[in-house]
Amino acid sequence: FTRSDAFIITPNNNLLGSANTRVKQNNRHHSSLLLLHAAARRRNARQQKKREKKATSVRQQNIKNLNQKHQGGEDNNSIIRKKNYTHLPRLIVFDLDGCIWKPELYELARGTRRGQGQEHSPFQTIGDGTVCKSRMGRLVRLIADVPQILDDLVTWMEDEQNNHNITLAISSRTDEPTWATELLGRLTLPRSGKTLDRVMTGPWVILSNENKVKHFERLKESTGVPFSEMVFFDNERGNCKSVSRLGVTVGFSPEGVTREIFHETMKQYPI
Repeated sequence: FTRSDAFIITPNNNLLGSANTRVKQNNRHHSSLLLLHAAARRRNARQQKKREKKATSVRQQNIKNLNQKHQGGEDNNSIIRKKNYTHLPRLIVFDLDGCIWKPELYELARGTRRGQGQEHSPFQTIGDGTVCKSRMGRLVRLIADVPQILDDLVTWMEDEQNNHNITLAISSRTDEPTWATELLGRLTLPRSGKTLDRVMTGPWVILSNENKVKHFERLKESTGVPFSEMVFFDNERGNCKSVSRLGVTVGFSPEGVTREIFHETMKQYPI
């Protein structure tokens, strides 16, 4: 045979026809699967957009209701006004993990496979904004009375009649500073509608594995506020002890910052 003869002659034309048919069927099946996957992605995207729109609507309505309530008169549940503080510190510092939110971020990382530390990011804000859900379905939420405390502090800070300025800061040794930064930009205070990073920002946010004494030395340098005019809330007793030796008023908050802990700590603040 010549080369061209060998190329066109087959031992069994029926087998060749069957193979070609299977190839065509497989191609059609693959194309159908691609179309189904594309349709599923579009459907999921539409559903996600609806969920986000609904969550935004809920947050906006909550903010509107709370603002209407406060416009009608002084809120009797306001932590600061109810206690009628005449003196407040210049700098109020909060720890993050276990103090203003739970779970602690190392607990999320514990369930993440090595080398895939970003599995939980990005986070999604849900509900009234005080809860975020990770990509792996884990929830991180503001705890205790933190949302109201921070909202009351924001109200105080924005009231032009108050001639005493307050700055809010963060001192955290979190194991996951990237996640912490993202959560600060997503977790939202229900009344003011502000995210945490709008309330505590810039050089007043320290996310570092240095000890807390180093944190406060940096805060003193960046803010110019002496230790005696600072208040610190942390859920770890050791951190509270070390920082208190600097002359900072501390509030030990083992289950997060509550109204009672906030009030008692402010009572201890030197006038």
